[in-house]
Amino acid sequence: MENQDVKLIIDDTTFVLRLGSRFLDYCEYWNTARHCNANYELHMILKGSCELDVASKTHTLQAGQAIVIAPNEYHMPHVTTQEFLRLSIPFSLSEHHLSKSLRQAIPTSIIFQLTPELLQLSHSILEELSGTRAFSADLLPSLLMQLMITAFRTLGICDSSGNSAKKPQADWHTDVIDTFFEDNMACYGTEEQLAEALHISKRQLARVLQEHYDMNFRQKLLVTRMDHAGWLLRTTSKSIGEICSIVGYNSETTFFKNFKNHYDMTPLQYRKQHQSTDV
Repeated sequence: MENQDVKLIIDDTTFVLRLGSRFLDYCEYWNTARHCNANYELHMILKGSCELDVASKTHTLQAGQAIVIAPNEYHMPHVTTQEFLRLSIPFSLSEHHLSKSLRQAIPTSIIFQLTPELLQLSHSILEELSGTRAFSADLLPSLLMQLMITAFRTLGICDSSGNSAKKPQADWHTDVIDTFFEDNMACYGTEEQLAEALHISKRQLARVLQEHYDMNFRQKLLVTRMDHAGWLLRTTSKSIGEICSIVGYNSETTFFKNFKNHYDMTPLQYRKQHQSTDV
């Protein structure tokens, strides 16, 4: 299946679904490194179960459940059963035309139960993806639109108004940006290197970062470091000095200052708080 964009308008918001083998995903495994994306991700568990670490919490997802992961939320999945099947759909939004209902419904990652209609649509999509049926490429966009509308109704997002929305700038370079910051938080990757990787100018890079993350380069690097530091404090017994070095700080004083500004507590207080809540 060739990559293509499918636009869906609900209320005053344009959703862009990126279809194709690299984006629409169905598989029997889901064990990946901790990462985040600038787009929303809809994951539907159709068989088996998994654990999913999102932000500061670990969730268990069973067959018949789904999760929408919000943009820029770090997450790491781990399949816990021998048999497992999921259907995943990433999508982006027209940021300047977000409806109030959408902001309220998906301010952060949210788990919900798959309705019989959603399950039926999911399996229909899997059949079209895995088979050799005629006209599958033409039918898939329609099935996906039905699935997304049904999912949004399930989440309480308002009905389609029929009004046209401003065409979104669907920038799929965000995968490159997210990977760059994750890989370079400790080795001081530069704006020039990221711009070169995206084949754009530094000025264009600044605009892309502002549009997709509402941050500049330094802010995005800081958030990436702090989020990873928080995850290490919650999930490992590494010393604070080790964590300081892992996330790219030569000075513990600077690390402590940035961490406290970000979390409003010291690294030790953060670790104690999360250890006590996990007991």
